[in-house]
Amino acid sequence: MPKSASTSQPTRSRGDAACARLGTLILGAVLLLSALAEAQIVSRAVEVEFETRERALFPARFEWSYSTTRDWQERFRWLDALTRGVPGELGEAEEQFSAACLLDEHPDVRAHALMVLAHHELGLPEPLTMDLAEKLARDPLPRVRLNLARVLEFMPGVEVDTQLLALEEDSDQEVAQQARASLLARDEASLAAQLQLFQLEPLRLESDEYLEALLVLEHLPPRRTLLDGVDEIFAGATAASEETVLARRCLWHALRHGQRQRFNPLMIADGWGTPLEEADEQLERLRRARLLEAVERGNGQLHHQLMPAANKASQRATEEDDPDGLELASWYLEGARVSFYADPALRTRPEHFPISLDTGEELLLQFLTDVIGFSNAWTSQGLESYFEASPELREAALRTFGETWSRTGDPNSRRLLARALEYPDVAENAYRILVSGRHRVPEFPIMYRWWKSQPEARRYELLRHHARGVRFEPWRESLLNAWSRKDTRIVDVAELLAAFSEDEEVDELLWLWLHGEIRTLEESPVPDEQVTRGPWREAEARAQWLISAWLRVNSKRGVVNDPQQEIELLLRVGGLGRELGKLLVSHLVQSEPGRRATLEIIAVPGLSRRLRFEILLTNTDIKSADGLRELFVGYDSCDEDLRLRILKRARGLDDPGVRARLLEVIRDRQAGAAERQLATEVLATTGGEEEVVSALVELLGELRDYDLRQSVVEALGSRATQRDGLGLLQLYLDPESRELFADELLPAMVAIELRGQGVLSEEVTALWRAQAQDRAALELGKRFRSEDLPDRDFVYSGWLRAAQELLEAGQLELALGETYWQWDGRLLARLAELLHETNTRELMALAARIDLAALTAVLGEGAAPDRAALLLRLRARLLQAARWRGDWQAAGGWSRLLLDEWRTGGSTTSAIDSVFGGLDRMREMDPRGWILTVECSTRAWRALSEGRLDQARVLIAQARSMVGGSSQARAAVRRLEQALDQAGD
Repeated sequence: MPKSASTSQPTRSRGDAACARLGTLILGAVLLLSALAEAQIVSRAVEVEFETRERALFPARFEWSYSTTRDWQERFRWLDALTRGVPGELGEAEEQFSAACLLDEHPDVRAHALMVLAHHELGLPEPLTMDLAEKLARDPLPRVRLNLARVLEFMPGVEVDTQLLALEEDSDQEVAQQARASLLARDEASLAAQLQLFQLEPLRLESDEYLEALLVLEHLPPRRTLLDGVDEIFAGATAASEETVLARRCLWHALRHGQRQRFNPLMIADGWGTPLEEADEQLERLRRARLLEAVERGNGQLHHQLMPAANKASQRATEEDDPDGLELASWYLEGARVSFYADPALRTRPEHFPISLDTGEELLLQFLTDVIGFSNAWTSQGLESYFEASPELREAALRTFGETWSRTGDPNSRRLLARALEYPDVAENAYRILVSGRHRVPEFPIMYRWWKSQPEARRYELLRHHARGVRFEPWRESLLNAWSRKDTRIVDVAELLAAFSEDEEVDELLWLWLHGEIRTLEESPVPDEQVTRGPWREAEARAQWLISAWLRVNSKRGVVNDPQQEIELLLRVGGLGRELGKLLVSHLVQSEPGRRATLEIIAVPGLSRRLRFEILLTNTDIKSADGLRELFVGYDSCDEDLRLRILKRARGLDDPGVRARLLEVIRDRQAGAAERQLATEVLATTGGEEEVVSALVELLGELRDYDLRQSVVEALGSRATQRDGLGLLQLYLDPESRELFADELLPAMVAIELRGQGVLSEEVTALWRAQAQDRAALELGKRFRSEDLPDRDFVYSGWLRAAQELLEAGQLELALGETYWQWDGRLLARLAELLHETNTRELMALAARIDLAALTAVLGEGAAPDRAALLLRLRARLLQAARWRGDWQAAGGWSRLLLDEWRTGGSTTSAIDSVFGGLDRMREMDPRGWILTVECSTRAWRALSEGRLDQARVLIAQARSMVGGSSQARAAVRRLEQALDQAGD
């Protein structure tokens, strides 16, 4: 028995191992088959996407006879293509096809058919319009009901209003939101139904849907009858909670009247401290954001109501130790601050200063932090009393004074900074702020007395904070005396004395002290350059400071008229290291007399070699290779810093000796990387084309350093001829080289051909297209799998540089080819940006074509974090292009799409801000004003173009009421008014 047991164990082990191996093989096979199946699915999806793009962009290539097809997927793809086209450009056959799909048995087809009608502002087909609407409203797929709500907006009739009211109560929140938006966007005939959205009390008043309805109104053009009707409803509104009604009425008031600066401060103040009952945190944040936005657009009156409320709330919270109360007080203060900033007049009247010492210290500190940098008298006069309150408030007030004075030059802030010198805890900070300004102030004597009262060692430390170039007159004698003492000879003293221009006494003393330092240097041996410390180096540093100061005092505005003194000084210090001579030469070569004088002394016997080098390197009057040959003779004996300067000086020299020396540097593996790189760049600028190109081609075959080869390729792109470009082409065709140098080779080849013959050869054109075409399917497949892709500027760096070359040569449109619409959507968007950056009207048609291809592509890609903002940006650019070319039908479609995205939440606030900018009163940016105005003004332009002047006049008046705080919108309305005047003439 034991034996049997012992012999059977290995058999079971071998069997288990075999099973395990078999299982691994089966699992591997399954995974492989799954991967292959997924690859096939993705491959087919990419193929279908390309077909859809082509149908969307080039509908004329296809015959519209697909309404009888039995393949629902085929019908879906055609409908998908129609939703990506230019809004308003739907043919009769396409419209009939879309209408026929409304009763399709597949819900996705029905949803997309409705989407097509909504995209092109079409209603349901007759004669079964409302019967069809009721049937679709019961569709189990929410997207069908949502798109139905969009379509009903464009249809007349009371029955449509009833249907939208029913959809507004849909269980799906997106459907309900779209129904509200569509109903409120309809004309005056729907007023009764629109007001029903606000009449279902008290339940309606206590629901989140109420607030969402208000926000939809905010995103619509103001219509007086609707707004007045809602006002009347609120006048008699009652509910289980009076506070809830109050909060909602106040919010409504802010949304309606805040845009036109007519709100009632008392009503808004009541709403400020009354939160929405039963509202979640997100909704409460939304309510507060809307209140703040309304106040920011307002007239500044609200701070008179909110500041007392902030004071009371702060005191109550402190007495009761209530954190929630303190948060409410902070919220009151935030409203008061925003309201205060909204009115420039308040900031010039100190009696309106919005905060008092009765407010809790924590809120005061918060407020003082917020107001830093605001200008004019209210800041300083209002905060003066804080000096006596506490050290913390004194310090906060000081920061406010300092920022205000530094930015605006407010004299009251400057005066209070000087007064702060009386308080030991803030005096030094006040002094540092005052002396760091770049202008003299009347309080200099007060500041000087405080400075003199400090311990001697501290006085000279404070000099480092003094602004250079300011003539601190009271300090003059102290500065002169400071240099007379050996232990206080610091750079700050010399630099501050430099401001006393044309002061003869300062001039003479600086000259005397300078010669004293030079004698010290002459009496001791010059140390090795590696020695950076010691008495000699200290004397050298002092001499540098004095030379700089003396040059500024002695030379009017730094211009050398008679350089004799400077030349004598230069000859004297020429052998004393390099820094003193370098400083004087750099000063002399700034003027024509100084450059002439330095040329004359080059031949002086005994002139140090380093000084000769400095003159040769900095004197721009020396332009020939013969004059600069000496630099290269001693090249090897120079340090790296000097060698780099020599290389830079060699730019543009046409000399075989210079080229030979540059080639030696490039080939020298012992030379530094920066030195070899710079030599490569300089070589491309030196002399005849044939010699330079020949040398670069030779280097390309020799070098193995990747960075150097990159530089050589770029240099060839700037100098090579068509014949030499063939070598780069061969290099590009080598897969390994192309992978290494694609970013350099492609733009180099394009530049060579465009420079040589003005157009690209078929071979290079094909290579440029292929880099985008070959990656298109792969990258689209990755997007379908929600994989992140690198930034297009990074991946396509060389390709985009080549595109820039083509654009500048006027060849981009020709190079695009027939299938550019298959490229990555973000790459197409980036390519269109290159065209927009030229700001050339002639290129707008091409830019619009590429933008439309990019939009079509992005609509078919998977979800991505940047997708909403990108779609918004592309539609905004297409709108701009349509307006520029006067295509008001297309412009109307694009502007309506932008408005619809905004009012229904399809585009996030961050996406809106990234495209149109956030609300900013100071810069006159107001996305709401711009989006509303551009939609209305587009309809006005269309009316003008069709000769409907009365309707245009009404639309212009509407656009004028929507401008808000947008300077862009205001300018657009002015252009409309001018066009109307001209049309009337």
